[in-house]
Amino acid sequence: NPDNVAHLVGHPRFEFVRHDVSTFVYVAGDVDHVLHFASPASPIDYLRLPIQTLKVGSLGTHNALGLAKAKGARFLLASTSEVYGDPQVHPQPESYWGHVNPVGSRGVYDEAKRFAEAMTMAYHRSHGVDTRIVRIFN
Repeated sequence: NPDNVAHLVGHPRFEFVRHDVSTFVYVAGDVDHVLHFASPASPIDYLRLPIQTLKVGSLGTHNALGLAKAKGARFLLASTSEVYGDPQVHPQPESYWGHVNPVGSRGVYDEAKRFAEAMTMAYHRSHGVDTRIVRIFN
């Protein structure tokens, strides 16, 4: 929601860009950080928008990482506890790999986030992009 950053509007080191990250992203000038928070997060939304959810997680992550790489910016991916699927361990430690169903109805969201994490780490390992992943839990 743009209201979440309204207090930053007008700051000389802040620019809000509203863009569909599933398409190529270009930003003029220097970029310090790329924050990739784009994704339907509600089951109502991602079940209604399954292809768009997958595109944001795959193409969107790739495009946002490409921007971070091109600008030498730090990249932050907002992921989710859903990468664990329907966990069999509570609470989930970082070492837990999950219990997933890639073809289930919720798979579009879970797999989009899992792919986004894998792509983020590939850019870190292959291109040296400074990356961070945060898994947001309810």
